[in-house]
Amino acid sequence: MITYDDIFESNDKFIEFIKEKRKRRLNRFNHYQSLLQEINRYKPRMYYGRKNPHDSIFSTYTTDISYRDITHKNGKLFRRRFRVPYNVFLEICDICHRENWFPLSYDAVGRPSSPCNIKILGVLRVLGRGVCFDDIEELSNISAEVHRKFFKLFLRQFNKFLYESYVNYPTLIEDIVLVVHVIRMQGIHLEWTVFSSY
Repeated sequence: MITYDDIFESNDKFIEFIKEKRKRRLNRFNHYQSLLQEINRYKPRMYYGRKNPHDSIFSTYTTDISYRDITHKNGKLFRRRFRVPYNVFLEICDICHRENWFPLSYDAVGRPSSPCNIKILGVLRVLGRGVCFDDIEELSNISAEVHRKFFKLFLRQFNKFLYESYVNYPTLIEDIVLVVHVIRMQGIHLEWTVFSSY
């Protein structure tokens, strides 16, 4: 039987052998690490192209002039789909731009943020029709997550600054009766006791 002492005359040679073996392993490991770093350095960053919001269905609402006329078929269509006349939409957009509520920003790749007026249309559609953000993504070419975050920001700003000027409660009995009549025509029945304090 061969022992280590037979192979190596001294203990020093054995220790040098082990050190050399470890050094070769370490060199091999460092070589592989440097290769991986080299590969990762030249590996291109994944770039997921996004659709252009200016090519979306919502963009036609902002560019087509016929939606601005409330007596035109498209103006009535706009009011039915977004529950506000086009001039109110323009006022809201103007206030957002003037007050700089949603400043232009850039993502990690350097692309500018999506247009504010198209995101506001998304907010109005969600409020007016109760659709989900995925449906808004299909109509605007802006991701549902962007719409969800913008929805929260917009409602916070609207509630803080514009609620009093755009939301009015009926104060006269005739107005209350008219509102209750409209609600009942839509199939919702309210108890009159709700309005008995007026």
